Amino acid sequence: MEANHRTNLDSTIRTLREQLQKIQNRTSPISEEDTKRVLITPLLQALRWNILDIDEVRNEFRSQPQDNPVDYALFLNRAPCLFLEAKAINHSIDERKWLSQIVGYAATAGVEWCVLTNGDEYRFYNAHAPVDVGNKLFKKVTISNAAQHKDTVEVLDLISKDRMTDKQINILWQAHHVDSRVKIALNEILQGDESLIRLIAKREPSLTQGDIRSSLQRADVRVTFPMLLSQPPSPPIPQTDSKQEENINYSNNYTKSSTKRPAVKDFLDAGLIVLPAHIEAEYKKRVMTASVRQDGSILFNGSLYPTPSAAGAAAVQRQSCNGWAFWSYRDSSGQLKTLSELRMFLENLSVDK
Repeated sequence: MEANHRTNLDSTIRTLREQLQKIQNRTSPISEEDTKRVLITPLLQALRWNILDIDEVRNEFRSQPQDNPVDYALFLNRAPCLFLEAKAINHSIDERKWLSQIVGYAATAGVEWCVLTNGDEYRFYNAHAPVDVGNKLFKKVTISNAAQHKDTVEVLDLISKDRMTDKQINILWQAHHVDSRVKIALNEILQGDESLIRLIAKREPSLTQGDIRSSLQRADVRVTFPMLLSQPPSPPIPQTDSKQEENINYSNNYTKSSTKRPAVKDFLDAGLIVLPAHIEAEYKKRVMTASVRQDGSILFNGSLYPTPSAAGAAAVQRQSCNGWAFWSYRDSSGQLKTLSELRMFLENLSVDK
């Protein structure tokens, strides 16, 4: 079944590439509606989304009646998992307003993944990533680029119904996010970090630190990572000595066989959040704060809420909100981490035990 799906997707992308060539040869542009009908909907079908099932694919979807509609909303178990915003084929999708629009739609509705496309180029964004909107980009491919056909098939398959169900895209995003942070750090170090200069001087005592510094300024060292198209290997489990193990007081409620997802109370028990603690979120250019209570409940605007999502819904004045992505906690170093990041860390820890 998997082989048949990939063969069908491969064939569909080749057909769409031919269709794009015909469109480019036209003297008049086609509309956004024709772009969706001729180029986008057939691709969604090849990705095994049932466009005739209202519980799976909806057009002009509004999370709330007052919201602007999104062109396509894809659902798993009747909950939206991906928003797709389409523009006409003759339009560039470089305008930041369109990116801000679709990412804003997704973040407000609690949907992690969104796609911006003109029927040829597809850009994937993680709306919940705790970075500037311009850095939420995960992957982009162009169907008309025949030279990258294999990568185009692999990347577009990440938003197929099967891949979205097994959350393959989330696994790859986490590796991409880590690689991006490591790349930035390495590039800064390679520009002439004093610790690197001292390390090289120690290994090459015949060179002065000035010579090494000048050499690094001349060097053209680049850090690149291969495009991840499959699940990366799990990182090795860090080893701790007995003294370190004594200082780690993680909750024993989470074992490898546990299926219960961590709650805020478990963050407190694990020492990931230390009272008194505040969580914060930025919404419509306004920073809102809430307090974490001893029992794991959230105090916001004078009212107690049992979960981050309930507090988040109250903050944005909507019926629902993904509070785990909405709220962030500032750790001892002052760095903001979303509650979903803390939950992922605790889940990974419990699996390693």
